[in-house]
Amino acid sequence: MISYVSLDSLISKIKEKKIKNAVFDFDGTLINSEPYHFQAHKIIMKKLANHNLTKEEYVKKFLGHTNEETYAIFEKEHNLNLNIEEIIKEKLSITNHLLINDKVKIFDYFFKLTSELQDVNLYILSNSNADIIVKMLKINNCLNYFKKIYSLPDLNLNKEYFIENFENLANIDRKSTVIFEDSNSKIKLAKKLNYALVVGVETDMNAGQLIDAEDIIKVDKDGKTHTTNI
Repeated sequence: MISYVSLDSLISKIKEKKIKNAVFDFDGTLINSEPYHFQAHKIIMKKLANHNLTKEEYVKKFLGHTNEETYAIFEKEHNLNLNIEEIIKEKLSITNHLLINDKVKIFDYFFKLTSELQDVNLYILSNSNADIIVKMLKINNCLNYFKKIYSLPDLNLNKEYFIENFENLANIDRKSTVIFEDSNSKIKLAKKLNYALVVGVETDMNAGQLIDAEDIIKVDKDGKTHTTNI
């Protein structure tokens, strides 16, 4: 059964567990960027193979994957010979333009959490490139909130490996760390590895998908958070 949590309850739980670190995914977890990634992929896939990418297909097949993984899957399925590096550059350019043009806002739950948990170290662990993350954080005046940003494409690592080896790679104790994620597979992995707390962030892109999350923050299409238990 999916369980939603109020921000007040979540803050109390983080304090009770004496959590020292909070690790946030970026796309779909801190910012409603997934619809923009979807639109960029849709444009590229139409151009490459006249393929009409649907939201359902995107969520089922590509959500949570890196750009490299996405186009490797697409290349194989459509029997193409792609210059994936060049395709990703074009896709990132489209996504960047869409996000910056709309000045997409960070979800409001983040500011409530940080105002109440000022002693917690904040990190980003994302499949997005660092330049996109930094630009969007600057637009929202919150770049300085974070101790470090880990961009997996820039590090040439996958997220599963990083979650499994976070203690060595980032020098933090997973038993005093909360992870915020919008991918159920990453939630399931973090729970298996005994992170102190694993919180799902649900938007309209992944509604009903976070079946392994103990606690879920529900965010509406405008980035507003449901602040009472559901």
